[in-house]
Amino acid sequence: MPPRFKPLLLDVNSATAPLEQMLASADPVIRMRAVEGLSAMGTPDAIPPLIIALADADPLVQSSAHQALGNIPGEALADAVVAVLGWGDLALAQPLDATLPTLKNELEPPLIARFHSPGALRIEKMTIAYCLGRIGSTRAGALLAAQVWGDDMVLGYYCADALAGIDDQSLLREYIRMTAHPQVYMRTASYRGLARIGGDEARAAITEAAAGRTEPDTSARKIAIRMLAYVGTGETIEFLIGLVRARTGLVETASDALATITGLPRGLQRERWLEWYDEIYVPSRPTPAAQRNMPKQAAKPAAPPPTGFPEDGFPFQP
Repeated sequence: MPPRFKPLLLDVNSATAPLEQMLASADPVIRMRAVEGLSAMGTPDAIPPLIIALADADPLVQSSAHQALGNIPGEALADAVVAVLGWGDLALAQPLDATLPTLKNELEPPLIARFHSPGALRIEKMTIAYCLGRIGSTRAGALLAAQVWGDDMVLGYYCADALAGIDDQSLLREYIRMTAHPQVYMRTASYRGLARIGGDEARAAITEAAAGRTEPDTSARKIAIRMLAYVGTGETIEFLIGLVRARTGLVETASDALATITGLPRGLQRERWLEWYDEIYVPSRPTPAAQRNMPKQAAKPAAPPPTGFPEDGFPFQP
């Protein structure tokens, strides 16, 4: 571990020691006072106990610690975030991760600057990439996209994941370009990114992959099919029903997507979906003439794919 990244441990000799002792109290009121005192200090020394307070059993203490971290200077806060998520304890990383999206203004500039640092380690850049995606950094879009096509595939994976979590229409062309990436992981990230921003072009690109016309990998096709649920229209339902009807081995995946779009149970059998389509959906849909007069549904998805704590958890393992 490089010297600049030390585990966040409470120091009994620090200026915050009395407040840290108060955080150990069984009384939530006393713990709240401790957080208020740490917030008033607003110094780097206050960061470790505030991060610990994010996992407090009392929601009010958690909320106060959350707000207090916004008073910490950005560079010091970025130091702590990278240390905890890159090398820290899981019990601290999880509550800190949940807080990241609200700290965008404080974290975005120092994280981007650190990513550019010549001496930054791969694990540091992986952690920073994750954080930039988690806070939805539109300023970092071009930076992350460049790494997707770089020589370091491991770092590229994290950057692709980060991009998929950024809600920025200007990334549309980059996501579409990524659908042709030689690495399947990059392509699946592009489908998630396209589903996040939505619109006609995004839906068309995902549909091409879901149909297997641009995506040769079956597992990646399944991800594209599931992403259609977040940008679906009437045409999407027709496409998914076609997959169910064709017995292509994608029935379960298409059913999941249909369930997300329609709100019907995911456990419906193939025959039940076809019955619903033929007896309920088709009779109630607008006529072709009416459909032509309806405005195109190019709005962003109401419920984009979720982002959050990575499946493999922290600390990162390159």
